[in-house]
Amino acid sequence: MSETSPPEDNAETSPAAVPAVPDEGYAFLNEEAVQHMVARAKATGSFSELIRTLGKIFSDYCALKQSFQRERAPRPPIRDGAPKEETRAQTEEDKDIDSSESRRESLGSVDSELDDGIIDLTPDIDALRRSYTILFELEEQDGSKPAVRPVVNTVPSLCRGLEMDFVSSRLNINDPGLINVIVFVMELPMLEIPDLSDVLPSLCNLITKFPMSAQARFSRIMAVLLRDNPARLQQYVYTVQQLITTRLLSGVFRLGYIVNEDSLVCDATRFLRILFAVDILAGDMEPRLVYFVENEEDESDVVPDFVLNNDDDEPRLPPGYSKLDPLFVELGIDTLDCRKPLIELDEFYNELLSDQLLIEHDYSNYREGNPSEKFSFLFCPFILTPSARIQALNLDNRIKMSNHRTRSYLSSLMHGELLNPVLKLRVRREHIVEDALVNLEWVALENPTDLKKQLVVEFDGEQGVDEGGVSKEFFQLIVEQLFNIDYGMFTVDEETQSYWFNQNSFENDAQFSLIGIILGLAIYNNVILDIRFPMVVYRKLFGVRGTYRDLLDYRPTLARGLHQLLMYSEPDICDVFDQTFRVNYIDVFGNYLSHDLKAEGDGIRVDHTNKVEFVELYADYLLNKSVERQFNAFKKGFDMVTKDSKLTKWFSPEELELLVCGQEDFDSKGLQQSCEYDGYSADCEVIKWFWEVVHEMSDEEKKQFLQFTTGSDRVPVGGLAKLRMIITRHGPDSDRLPSSHTCFNVLLLPEYSSREKLKERLLKAISYSKGFGLM
Repeated sequence: MSETSPPEDNAETSPAAVPAVPDEGYAFLNEEAVQHMVARAKATGSFSELIRTLGKIFSDYCALKQSFQRERAPRPPIRDGAPKEETRAQTEEDKDIDSSESRRESLGSVDSELDDGIIDLTPDIDALRRSYTILFELEEQDGSKPAVRPVVNTVPSLCRGLEMDFVSSRLNINDPGLINVIVFVMELPMLEIPDLSDVLPSLCNLITKFPMSAQARFSRIMAVLLRDNPARLQQYVYTVQQLITTRLLSGVFRLGYIVNEDSLVCDATRFLRILFAVDILAGDMEPRLVYFVENEEDESDVVPDFVLNNDDDEPRLPPGYSKLDPLFVELGIDTLDCRKPLIELDEFYNELLSDQLLIEHDYSNYREGNPSEKFSFLFCPFILTPSARIQALNLDNRIKMSNHRTRSYLSSLMHGELLNPVLKLRVRREHIVEDALVNLEWVALENPTDLKKQLVVEFDGEQGVDEGGVSKEFFQLIVEQLFNIDYGMFTVDEETQSYWFNQNSFENDAQFSLIGIILGLAIYNNVILDIRFPMVVYRKLFGVRGTYRDLLDYRPTLARGLHQLLMYSEPDICDVFDQTFRVNYIDVFGNYLSHDLKAEGDGIRVDHTNKVEFVELYADYLLNKSVERQFNAFKKGFDMVTKDSKLTKWFSPEELELLVCGQEDFDSKGLQQSCEYDGYSADCEVIKWFWEVVHEMSDEEKKQFLQFTTGSDRVPVGGLAKLRMIITRHGPDSDRLPSSHTCFNVLLLPEYSSREKLKERLLKAISYSKGFGLM
């Protein structure tokens, strides 16, 4: 038997076959050393040597950083005048719309930095994992695992020692071996058992004390190590989430427990933020996006210093990128750069944390702007569910509305101005678009800050106080008219049934600005709209231009056709596709029109030399240039309402769509669970009949029911369980139809004598729910 090979588990091992160990012991670990130690322990039945060696190495920073070094091939000599690195040029024929290869290409800068010496020693991660499997599956006769104890006992002390060495400047934070040590600890399988030790809390505390440059370097390296292993990143995220959840469950019953003051949860969240950056880096990244404008910095926001940052250099701020996240600033990336992360972003949501978090307290910490003293999870919004962030956004909006009311009141006292604490719109039903346009245009010109006041709508000639229900109907009616195809402002794609701006619309810019204002007001006043935009519209609202890949969502058939053109490699491309740089289209009136993507485009045939340029120009024309006037007016109106809100800081474009349109899941059982009763109880026979009828409804009938009870047929983010509805007893059995107070989500239900009568009366009521027949 070779000295480097462990004995077979079922073989008789003689003393002569026991692997030899150096007299001085192992100075560091590699796969061969681990195999020798495990084989010797099995052969002798003694684990003391293994325990002693592991304890010594895992408590010694220098020993760990030398462990599991990757054997690196020598570099070829660099010719004078030649670039240091030659990268493989990926041909356009090789590109696939959703290929993992594009992700690798996007990380080319990361690989280059690794090769150029960001770290001199990269850990052999595969050998490390195999060795950990051998070590931590080893058991003594009583079933205990001898390799666990020395690691559990030494790693927390190692982390605390490294932190002290870093603070006292005895440790150079740029030491390349430091990353190796962190990787060794992260790979430990006992991290998945938070109650077992303080290993993970100590690791979180250490890493989050690194300066941003070190955190960014660690993120890049982990992105390279994990980009082909999403399951491993998912396991890392799950492990940290488990630590947070376990901690929350242990603290929820303590008197006065506030999660923001729990240093372990805060450090784990900061560490999760690094893994979030890894998820973006290792995902399907696009080249740096071209922004419409450079976003102006909100002076009310400060750049939070999550860590003890010893960097003297000012952070590099890429144009248009969020200035809230210093790690992403240091990395020079944004979540908008990533088309598809390595793992889904909802893996980072912690529902228990989102439910337990005191939004008012967390928001107050956020406004303080000093997370080193008062931590706010809104600085790491990815960990909160969209519904929790919506609560924070609504709170932010309510505070702004309250401030405007206060200023209006003070101004009226000091200057004798007319008190105007709300944004009041008085419109006629038959002229709702014209009246809304005149009123909102006047407000935008005279005092655009009034758009941030609470909206109150009055319909001319109709009595009623707007407690929310009237506004909901106003939004519904005006959206129905503005997005009506006959109105001519939008077109509808037959394949995706989504709206797009009509490039040949006769409407002026003010009409499109009105739609942007309506969209912003709906978000500001927590109203969900029935609008079906493709995702590229929401991405453009975040300030980025539409690209070829956005066509997949907007016009998938066209995107597939362009992809076939890019992938075609035969020499007869001109004959097969017969395409020039002039594109033809049909407007909403059936007229055939054309557009030259380049000067004299009809004379330029698309071939292998220019097909990429054609696709890029065509996509840019469809998504940007052809609707530039209409979209810019639309975005201007939207920004009038939302410019100083935290919308683009707390939400992604996908989450903005949820915020605007709500969800599609009509889970009536969730609504039943959150429902409250007045005059009834959940055990009443009438209530049982009622929910049986609701559960039997089709999705269309459930939409009508929501419209009848809440004034909107859209499901809020978080599902119907987040919609608080009250069912009130409205007298004894009668022939009256059920009625509702849509402002307060109250259903007035008579105590009908039979299930059949209840069903007949309820379905009739919801079928005729439009208009002001509601209370």
